[in-house]
Amino acid sequence: MRDPSAEVTFWGRTPAGARAVHEIHGVAQGRRFGRATPWLEAGGAAHPVDAYDRKTGAFAVVFTADFDPKVSLVLRSGDGAVARVALKAPALAPGSILRARGGGAETIVALAVHNPKPALFARQIASIRAQTATDWRAVVLDGGSRDEGRRIIAETIGDDARFDIVRQERNLGAPGNFAAVLAAAPPCASIALADADDVWRETKLERTRAALLKAGARLAYCDMRVVRENGDVVAETFWSKRNNQWRDLAGILVANTVTSAASVIDPSILRVALPLPETFAKTFHDQWLAACALASGEIAYVDEALYDYVQHDSQDIGYRVARGPAWARDLRNLALAGDAVVRRTVNAPPGAAAWRALTEEVLRIKHLALALRLRCGDIADTQRARALDAVAALPKGRAARALLFSRGAARFARRSDTLGRDWRFLAGALAAP
Repeated sequence: MRDPSAEVTFWGRTPAGARAVHEIHGVAQGRRFGRATPWLEAGGAAHPVDAYDRKTGAFAVVFTADFDPKVSLVLRSGDGAVARVALKAPALAPGSILRARGGGAETIVALAVHNPKPALFARQIASIRAQTATDWRAVVLDGGSRDEGRRIIAETIGDDARFDIVRQERNLGAPGNFAAVLAAAPPCASIALADADDVWRETKLERTRAALLKAGARLAYCDMRVVRENGDVVAETFWSKRNNQWRDLAGILVANTVTSAASVIDPSILRVALPLPETFAKTFHDQWLAACALASGEIAYVDEALYDYVQHDSQDIGYRVARGPAWARDLRNLALAGDAVVRRTVNAPPGAAAWRALTEEVLRIKHLALALRLRCGDIADTQRARALDAVAALPKGRAARALLFSRGAARFARRSDTLGRDWRFLAGALAAP
């Protein structure tokens, strides 16, 4: 009989001082040990796995521990034998933080770009230059553009001393590039995030910054007009088919409503937000910034479309998804939750869609919730603290499942602000062992 073994396919660590949130995905092997659900031992504490497929041995778990603990996967066979398989964490790649030139401006405009389209990029830079608020500087992070992209960036900005171009060797994707440009920002009173292909109204910076200061908020954001690349208007507001909300922390984690390009932030939240969580499924920087702002303070909203948001056909998030048929989306998610209930009742393995919802979505927001708890400490708003604790207890906590069920049921009484995803998350939670 082959000795048990385990292959780690992903190990993400989100640091918070000497502690960290760990997310491990892998495959346990050893036929004799395939039936009983395994668990992890880390730093002397036991952590039940959050996902386990008895047929394939695939497992996943999210937990908090010391930054570099000794971790073992514990397997139990049907005859009571126990085997421990040591898991080795991957070596950390050396990190580097890019720095822009000195500050001296009230606001830093943080813009991350990769191989920009010339006309769209020129239009956006012109709109930033035309702002009524003039006490700003811009940090433009070039995320590994090719030679042609670098030329476009340099020629568009020219010799404008208000713009500082910072280059990194490779493209880290939108979340990684935005995290890098935020880390590069010099000292300032506020940071305005910008996409490379949108168009700001001339009062965008002035109005969003005023809302941030007036409310004493950690983040302020505005509405947007949705347009195509050629400028044709798709919708005068982003919220024509979906409710907007900025006070419900659990709702932000389930389906974000805050777009980074609409936002101005208080730089102090970067002490909570950076570095970005290292999750198995992609962490969206705008969702994470909004969650950090709401966990540590308040968010303000400007009910005015202050920029044109370009919706590309290739985007997998954004207005195109939000405007899909609500009834069809709700039926799919409700059917997925119903199937998960039936499978759990008869002790059948979870379906493929529920397994993906568990390992890619439920565990992602659990990771974010645990990271917020570690980095924010005590949260003054007790309702948000309870919601965060419920999400951190996913996928098995009764309070978390009850929260998802109640939120899903409320969808039938009002238009959704989470795109009906509560039922999908509930299906993922029910797929847990």
